[in-house]
Formats: sequence, C-alpha cells, structure tokens
Amino acid sequence: CDACREAKQTRAPIPKVRETPSTATRPFQHIYSDVKGKIATADFWGRRYFITFTCELTRYTCVYFMKRKSEARSKFLSFLQWVRQQSDSNGKAYRVHQLRTDGGGEYTANEKAVILSEFSKLCKDGKANLQGREIRYTKTSAHTPQQNAISERLNRTLANAARTSLIDMGLSHMFWSLAIAHVVWTRNRIGHSHLSKKRVSVSNPSQTGPQAQYGKSLRELVLEI
Repeated sequence: CDACREAKQTRAPIPKVRETPSTATRPFQHIYSDVKGKIATADFWGRRYFITFTCELTRYTCVYFMKRKSEARSKFLSFLQWVRQQSDSNGKAYRVHQLRTDGGGEYTANEKAVILSEFSKLCKDGKANLQGREIRYTKTSAHTPQQNAISERLNRTLANAARTSLIDMGLSHMFWSLAIAHVVWTRNRIGHSHLSKKRVSVSNPSQTGPQAQYGKSLRELVLEI
C-alpha cells in the first residue's frame, strides 16, 4: 500500500563519482571548506578549531586555527587576500569563483529566509575578491557530507595524521595545531593521485600542488624563495 511504501522508503545512494565534470580550469577557482572541532585539548594559544580551504583543481590546502567558530569569516577574508597575491607563471593573478561548504552554523549564523549571513554577504559583495567579483556560494544538502567530501575527508586525514605524529613523538596534545600545520605543509609538497588523473600538466603527471599552481618545478620555486 502507499503508506507502507512511504514508511519503508530509503535514501538513494550518493554516487562515488561525480556525475558532472568540474568546470575549474585554473587554481583556486573552486574552493571547498570545512571546520574541524571542538578539539578536546586547546593548543598553546587557546585554539580548539581549525578551518581548511582546498583548491578543487590542485588540492592545495590552506589551514587556519581558531578559538571560536565565529572566526570563520575573518579567516576566509585572510584566505582571499592570500589568493589575490598568487599568480601563475605568466603573472596572471588567481581569483576565487566558487565556494562550497556544509550548512554549519559557522557559515550560516543568523541566516533566515530573507536575511543573508555575514559569511554569505562576504561572498556576494565580492569586495575582498580580485576585481570585486562575486563568489558563488553553495552549501551541501542537510545530512549529506558526501557533497563536501574533499574537505570532510581532508580534515579527518589531517586529524588522524597529527594525532599519530604526537603519539609517535610522545608529545603533549597541546602541540596538535603545530602537527596539523606540518601535515598540511607536507601534503602540499607531495604528489596527489587527483593530479595524476586530471593531468593538469601532461608533461608532469605526478606533479605536486605547488607545481600545478605555479607551473614551475619544486627546484625553481625553492630557488625563488
């Protein structure tokens, strides 16, 4: 009967492979973000949260640490300012076109039917973005973390790697933020399977995030520094 079918219905499975290909053609056009916390032990600066911003094309990640979730907006501002300072091998600056997050309170605080949150306003006015361009802001469906899998999986990986490092070194859990920063620094400088599949650069299929981002070898980047 109709009542039985409605009562026993289940949610359709989430496809493991996205149905539509990404439209990102340059680094930092599409950004995935998520907040991790509350961490059980505060670090030396009293911080218990961290937020990551990951480029869909290169998987390059920036991490920021916070005392409160409400700092997410200011950290996003800092990230946009950092992106504006980056450019490719031709000197053309990068710009964020799209941001995807979950529907967590840190992103949608005080958001109602006709009132945009401060975070949404920041994306809409575009003042912090290159040339004042609006950023398309999308949120995942409720109870569907698979739609933000890049950030969800990354934050879990970072937390596990940092925890393993602290245990192996016999350090206090108060070092967790330093361990997270080290893991991000390392991941940004090693090859990623996504880059091999996407072939961002055909001449170097096993390139790292910075190589895909700047179009230069690691040796060239180090020499510039």
